[in-house]
Amino acid sequence: IHAEINNPEIIHQFNSGNFDMKFPVYRFLARQKWEKNDRLLLMDRLESMKVIPDTLPTFYPRVDLKIRFPGKMAHWIDPGRIMSTGVTAQAPEFSIQIFEDKAKLYTIVIVDSDTPDLENDSYKTTLHYILADVKISGNEPLVDKSMARELVPYLPPHPEKNSGFHRYAVWAFEQPGGERLAVQQRKGKDSIDVDRLLERDRFDIRLFRSAHGLKAVGAHFWRNGYDSKTEGVREKFGLGPGNVYTHKR
Repeated sequence: IHAEINNPEIIHQFNSGNFDMKFPVYRFLARQKWEKNDRLLLMDRLESMKVIPDTLPTFYPRVDLKIRFPGKMAHWIDPGRIMSTGVTAQAPEFSIQIFEDKAKLYTIVIVDSDTPDLENDSYKTTLHYILADVKISGNEPLVDKSMARELVPYLPPHPEKNSGFHRYAVWAFEQPGGERLAVQQRKGKDSIDVDRLLERDRFDIRLFRSAHGLKAVGAHFWRNGYDSKTEGVREKFGLGPGNVYTHKR
């Protein structure tokens, strides 16, 4: 890196976008650029919109996690963007740019922490997606879902009317030791109800993380509110009629 960092040709190739991340100097420059720009924006949005600490405590991003939705809006979106429920009806595509040479395994989790909890006059977290054993290397950031394990299928966002905007947080976790995620039932003193860990309703992302020894290394989020496409999404995916919330005077 030190031998090439001031090479005009290297700098030109990097600035033009014509470079290969398998070379350490380009990974170094990409990390510098990300830390000075996109990572600062990400952390500002996560904290100002309370995704941190409503889903997980504050953390230090180590990978550049990007998301986009297939179709007409097939481009990477900024954190916190308000999306149409028609666009988000399909599962997003992911990019996890790591800045190391060694390939690693990751788990991607999507949650909605703004689901109304009428019983407790509060909010609860709903699980929307878990994709495990995602193998990523420094020069291959795009997630190939066919090569990973879908533990929980994608549940399209379908906010109820007058429930406000919902934050859909996407977390990337590094799996310990580069090993496949163990989801078998554990017995004995440290017993874990695996089925309970994967339930959508009142999903406990902090318990899921600690139970599997996962380390949060990347995050992203978007927002959905009730719109003209929501009822169509509910009907298409058999989600049933939603509630309509009103304020009593």
